[in-house]
Amino acid sequence: MNLLEQAVRLRSDLALSHQENRELQERLMVSEATVHAQAEQLKDYRDLLNTCEEVVQLREAVFTARARLKQAELEAKQWKDELRRLQAHSQEQGQQIHTLRQERQASQEKTNRSVCS
Repeated sequence: MNLLEQAVRLRSDLALSHQENRELQERLMVSEATVHAQAEQLKDYRDLLNTCEEVVQLREAVFTARARLKQAELEAKQWKDELRRLQAHSQEQGQQIHTLRQERQASQEKTNRSVCS
């Protein structure tokens, strides 16, 4: 193989290498774009996951608040029942006091009549 043949072959190899380099550069650009798009998608998934975690926390807070509300409603009913019981008891005592006063007044009137006679 003479020098001219070697130069032609090397030029051909160089042209092929340039073509292969361009193809590899294009593939690299496509790969970089894909990686960038996947990174953006991963960021979106992370944001969504954070949102989901916030939703879970909010659901737990709502569940806790509902449980507290139910407890407060139960306690309010108990206090209402206790108030009714105490009001009834107070009314009974008021009636007893009224009856005792009437009996005392009747007794005093009887005593006063018997002393005056």
